[in-house]
Amino acid sequence: MVKDGTLRPRPAYMTLLEADIREVQVKASLEPVDIVLSSSVYEHLDDVSGITRALAALTKPDGVQIHFVDLRDHFFKYPFEMLRFSEQTWRAWLNPSTNHNRFRLWDYRRVFETCFQIVDIEILTSEEQAFRALQPNIRHEFVSGNIKEDSAATIRVTVSRPKKV
Repeated sequence: MVKDGTLRPRPAYMTLLEADIREVQVKASLEPVDIVLSSSVYEHLDDVSGITRALAALTKPDGVQIHFVDLRDHFFKYPFEMLRFSEQTWRAWLNPSTNHNRFRLWDYRRVFETCFQIVDIEILTSEEQAFRALQPNIRHEFVSGNIKEDSAATIRVTVSRPKKV
């Protein structure tokens, strides 16, 4: 439906939250949800753990969440360029204004496994050649030794059965 010249979801079918999900008063005003969807959002979060906990708390016991996450560099021309820099350099000089948290697949797995009993992460696209070319210059904290996970470019995270955290 269009309201004030803006396309908005029908409230009977979808809730559009434009607030910080971590705030107590926001959470108190929401009913538990059946499904949470996001596309190219998670890589921009500055508090992945806190937001995931808040979303898990809002998800019904039989609800599900599906998140599409782009693990590639959004700023530089090459997909893994951002992994060459220290955290200090990244935060002080290179992190785009949209924030890019540089989480890798295993970081997301750890966070989601803390909040959900069932976690499935599927690699949708991979950039193995680009990763191997840059690997000597990639900082050790961004390399797991599993080339499939290290070179993951986009992933789908599907989770269910939220834990009480």
